[in-house]
Amino acid sequence: MIYPSVFEVCAAYPPLTALIGTDPVRLHMFGEAERLVTPPQRPYVVWQQVGGVPENYVGDRPDSDEWSIQFDVYAETVSGARLVAAAVRDAIEGVAYVETWVGDSIDPPTQLKRFTFITSWQTSRLG
Repeated sequence: MIYPSVFEVCAAYPPLTALIGTDPVRLHMFGEAERLVTPPQRPYVVWQQVGGVPENYVGDRPDSDEWSIQFDVYAETVSGARLVAAAVRDAIEGVAYVETWVGDSIDPPTQLKRFTFITSWQTSRLG
């Protein structure tokens, strides 16, 4: 399996890193931000795989996979979360597309504002 290059794509987009930093980039796979000794500086982005399917063919092996990747953007304000979410969207639109805008919420343990959306990525199994 070849997984989507989420971190590489997002970390290479200067308008996004202007918002979430570069040293380190505040873009974490699920579970990583929570393991930090101190809470991550805000805003920050968490991503995780929430689904996927191979491109199946009768009589042949799949040559690509489609991945559903969920992004959760955390910030002190709703407008801050939405601003970073828009920058993530802009960063990935050349290689993926937004599938679902889940929307705004408040993270109960931290009271941070959160904006969630799900994207779709195609990855090739060839070379």
